[in-house]
Amino acid sequence: MFSINSFKNALKCKRFVNFCLIRMRSDLKEITHTGQIWAEDDYRNVRFMNAKRWVNKNWGVKLAHQIETIITPKRVVYCDGDGPLGHPRVYICLDKPTKHWCHYCLKSFVKTEHAAAVLGKTPKK
Repeated sequence: MFSINSFKNALKCKRFVNFCLIRMRSDLKEITHTGQIWAEDDYRNVRFMNAKRWVNKNWGVKLAHQIETIITPKRVVYCDGDGPLGHPRVYICLDKPTKHWCHYCLKSFVKTEHAAAVLGKTPKK
């Protein structure tokens, strides 16, 4: 009987030590691209007890806004994603003096007349 109780106590201590080690890890405090962050004592952190939690620093939204804006004199443009693995063709009206984005690939378009005001630079001719 003594050995069973001491074995149970040893398991409890091991769990406590592992739980404390999880709480001290810095990679569990990083926010993911979905905004997911858990409290230090959340039971879902157990899955990262023996493995590192990998968080991608290059979020898709941040990378998409680094694509250079396409300046065009046309009133209506279309975007099909370029290449054979593109997306359905989307027509975009450029009447308003703002940036317009394709909802699939996040390419941005601006009409030539509005480029100076929107982008703060003169369009190339």
